[in-house]
Amino acid sequence: MGRFSPRGRTQVRTVCGLLFLLVGAGLLMSCGRGSFIGRQYDDLTAYYNTFHNATQAFEAGLESVNESGGDIDRTRYLSVFPPPQGGAGQSSFEEAIQKSAAVLREHPNSEWVDDALLLIGRSRYYQQNYVGAVQKFREAIALDAEREGEARFRLAQTLVVAGRYREAAEALRMGLDSGEEYGSWTARMRAVQGELFVRQENWEVAEQALAQGLNDNLPDETGARAAFLLGQVRETLDDPEGARTAYRRVSGYDPPYPLAFAAKLAAIELGGETGTPGRALERLAELERDDNTREMRAEIARVRARLHRAQGRPDRARQVLTAVLRGDQAPRGSGKGKTHYELATLYRDAYEDFTRAAAHFDTASATLSSGPDGGTGAEEAAQVLPRAPSDARAQANRFRKLADRSQAVARMDSLLRLGRMAPAEFRAVVEKIRQRRLEEQEARAQRTRRQPQFRGGRRPAAGDASPAPSEQPAVQTQGADAGFLFHRDPTLVQQGRRQFEQTWGDRPLMDDWRRAEAIRGRSDARPRADQTEDQARPQSSAGASTTASVVDVSAVPRDSISRAEMKDQRAVAQYELANALFRAAGRPDSAQTWFRRVLDETPDHPVAPQALYGLAQAHRAQGDTAAGDDAYRRLIDEHPDTPIAKRAREQLGLATTDEDPERTVSRADSAYARAYEAWRSGRHDAALRAFLRVADAYRETSVAPRALLAAGVVYHRTARHDSSGQGRARFTRYADSLAQAEAPDPRPDPTGSSSPDATAPTPPSSDAATPARPASADTTDASAPEGPPRRMIDSTAVANQGASGTPSDSAVASPSVVRDTATGPSGRSEPPDTTTSAVARETARSDSTSAAPQSRREPADPFEILLSHLAARYPETAEAERAQALLDQLRERRTGQGGTTGDSTGAGAPDGPGANRESGTVAPEVDTTKDRPRPPDEEAGPAARRRPAPTTPSQSGRERATPSQRRDSSATPTRSASSLQANASRRPPT
Repeated sequence: MGRFSPRGRTQVRTVCGLLFLLVGAGLLMSCGRGSFIGRQYDDLTAYYNTFHNATQAFEAGLESVNESGGDIDRTRYLSVFPPPQGGAGQSSFEEAIQKSAAVLREHPNSEWVDDALLLIGRSRYYQQNYVGAVQKFREAIALDAEREGEARFRLAQTLVVAGRYREAAEALRMGLDSGEEYGSWTARMRAVQGELFVRQENWEVAEQALAQGLNDNLPDETGARAAFLLGQVRETLDDPEGARTAYRRVSGYDPPYPLAFAAKLAAIELGGETGTPGRALERLAELERDDNTREMRAEIARVRARLHRAQGRPDRARQVLTAVLRGDQAPRGSGKGKTHYELATLYRDAYEDFTRAAAHFDTASATLSSGPDGGTGAEEAAQVLPRAPSDARAQANRFRKLADRSQAVARMDSLLRLGRMAPAEFRAVVEKIRQRRLEEQEARAQRTRRQPQFRGGRRPAAGDASPAPSEQPAVQTQGADAGFLFHRDPTLVQQGRRQFEQTWGDRPLMDDWRRAEAIRGRSDARPRADQTEDQARPQSSAGASTTASVVDVSAVPRDSISRAEMKDQRAVAQYELANALFRAAGRPDSAQTWFRRVLDETPDHPVAPQALYGLAQAHRAQGDTAAGDDAYRRLIDEHPDTPIAKRAREQLGLATTDEDPERTVSRADSAYARAYEAWRSGRHDAALRAFLRVADAYRETSVAPRALLAAGVVYHRTARHDSSGQGRARFTRYADSLAQAEAPDPRPDPTGSSSPDATAPTPPSSDAATPARPASADTTDASAPEGPPRRMIDSTAVANQGASGTPSDSAVASPSVVRDTATGPSGRSEPPDTTTSAVARETARSDSTSAAPQSRREPADPFEILLSHLAARYPETAEAERAQALLDQLRERRTGQGGTTGDSTGAGAPDGPGANRESGTVAPEVDTTKDRPRPPDEEAGPAARRRPAPTTPSQSGRERATPSQRRDSSATPTRSASSLQANASRRPPT
């Protein structure tokens, strides 16, 4: 009964088979790629076969990138997400890209697709293939998968590093404003946004974005870097307390030691600058560790030096910086350049030693990364903090020129001080210098003998007595600090280079150069070709001692004329130094001091108006507008008709149109009257200065010829015999300017065409606001204050006009010379005087000293130059006729004595006060009925003084005027800066 029948068993077997077939078919169908089981299988094989290996390759490459990190540069804004460095882990990243691509190719439906896209994008990012990375990140975002937030962050990060700021801002806006919650990726996007705003120099918004990112959940290293960047942003915003708080926050993220060191150092420095430097110095010692790098030690030294400067201890700051540069752990590369830059600013600001400052700036520019302008490149300019040393090369060039000008002024001051010494004192000083040079030479010789390794000599034996520590050669003791041949001290290096060039000149860097120079015939200027090295090297022998014992005093001005010339050159050098301090160095306070010195010491120098204009600019640059306006008004009052006065009127907003002629003549008469009063009161030098100033300031009025003639009288009677030589030098310089006013090769006046001044100092290139180069001295070589060759004056000879002795046409007296002169120079009747006759007699006396003919012509008498200019410049005035008459008689007398032989020096002619000791020319007596040039009487009214001089010249006076004399000379001559006299000729002194 319990058994199935055969037929029943067959049916059961059939049913079970069909059931097994159905189950098998179901299992087979559930294992497809689109089924649940198929997907699980696909994900499993995709991860372990390809994506796992891709992830391992990427991690290996990322580890190589992280190991390439180094010290933190505090002068540059720190990137929250460091940009990739080329060359690190490239093969690993390429392997990760290939295996991730296999995942996309073989398992397109697995859950690792978005991970593979992100891994490919990140690998291309570290390969600096930003275009490919952006493409993969956008593909990952389009999948709308669970890693969308990370993809948006990676996209924004890549766009910022690639410099595509507009696209980055749009990607961040879409990610942050989408309303989606991306967890920690939102905080990272905030950090990226802050870095983007830093690159765009939008500081306030950058601070807000970074602060919001730090308030969220950021990874440790990312949070530490974001906090450090926030501190730098707050430093830029001048918020030291907020910056200190941000720097202290860095340590809470457990950062790497370089980042923690930089944050602590920045917080200590800010605490010392805004609080107590002493406490900051104590905390600074806690950062010193044995495992600190060279750059870290240099950073500590620089911060310590700044803190010492904040305490008012620049000497201690210099010692700290010098010690770190000369120590065994001296910084290299940019650390060395920053230390030299810090030392240069110390010399510049604390010591005002522009020579050493220029040397250290030059060294810094050679080691700091710089662009063509000596600073950082244009692309990196926005990534450096304001206090970063980014202008080392420009500073080096600027202060090198400033140092040259400063040395030129100091040298002239020393020479003038020597020139004013009494003979005994001067000899004592020269002897002292000679003894010092001999001692220095002997010390050098001893050091050379104690260094046999430099000359192939034997080394001291073990039993030789070594010198005591106090007797060690100076070169050895200094070498311990400055290194071999002082290569660590840029100042000594530059001094050595200059000494080498002074000794050897342009020695070629080639073998057998001595023989080559000898062949060219220049062996006498250098060591002979047959000399050995020991023979060519300077020895402490008698010959060398003789050379050292000779002190060259040729540059010392020992007479009044030379001192006056050097004072003129020094005035120009002082003005150039003041202008460089104001324009190049940006130090208006120091420039103001030097401008005032020019005005106080040489108020009548041609550079005085420009110094007065510079003084006004310096006042305005310091915010003292009232003092600047006063200086402008003083310039307008003292030099009204100069181009620079026109610029001063523009600065004051005054009208620059032509003034009323009547008012101009009235002012000219008043100035003339003041000059006359100075002459009457016995102040002859002031009178001469005032007359020349009137003639220069009011050239187009009838007062100008009167002032010129009066200046000549004052000079002839008093100034030329002044023992100080100042008045004579001033008149000679003015006469030389008149003689060369029509010289060829005129150059445009840059001062007149320059733009209005700027209220803040800026470095000059061809700055229009910079006053033109002074027209008084040749300053092409500021280190040689001797200037152009001095004018040699022979007071014992008379200039020979020529072998023929034939008088020129202009020497013939014209009948118009003896015309009625009852009318004064101002057009009114004046009593006759005998000034002209007195001048002629005084000039004639000076001629009796010598009548021997000369082999060459004597330089023209300044008095004759002025008379010639007066006759040519104002030919239709009574003063011009008087001047021409006197010139004719002077030339006639000189021509008449041209053939005279013999020496009349011992004739015993009286040497009166009016004798001409300069030119030896003879002024014959003229008609005593001639009126002497004199100012209007005090009781004469202004109307009488304003009347113009007669305008109808005599026929002979017109014939004497050459075509070049008749031409219009009313225009102000242009200025040339070629030499001392050529400069002065362009614009007479006032």
